[in-house]
Amino acid sequence: MIEETRDGVLEPGDHFYYADEFNLSWMPTLRAMWGPKGQQVIIPTPAQPKKRYGIGAVDYHTGETVVLIRRRKRRPEVAELLEALLEKHPTGIVYVAWDNSNTHEDDEVEAVLRGAAGRLVLLYLCRPTVPGSIPSRCSGDTSGAR
Repeated sequence: MIEETRDGVLEPGDHFYYADEFNLSWMPTLRAMWGPKGQQVIIPTPAQPKKRYGIGAVDYHTGETVVLIRRRKRRPEVAELLEALLEKHPTGIVYVAWDNSNTHEDDEVEAVLRGAAGRLVLLYLCRPTVPGSIPSRCSGDTSGAR
């Protein structure tokens, strides 16, 4: 379903995005390393580790990105990304394919879907599941009908 939508259903003015979240940490990775004999390697570190979270989407056809950096990655921030995509493309339909994270559904995301009035379609990638089980949401399940 996702590939069919991405490669065939889009009309001029429609956009197809893959979206996900990521973690940023300003704490350097510490590991064993070589140094000159008799000299200790010094690695500067901040007083408190600073973490931020990114929520982003890349347009499959153009490579353009929309990235938000926030202190948290919860449902309101996910809804903010969807709103940013709709603002970036005031006309046409915006398709977003992402995983089944529980932050991708709930009241905040549903409110954005309702407010988009059919201009936003969410596609869910299937996670590997236990053999014989049925995933709760999969690529065939879309929200926001065309």
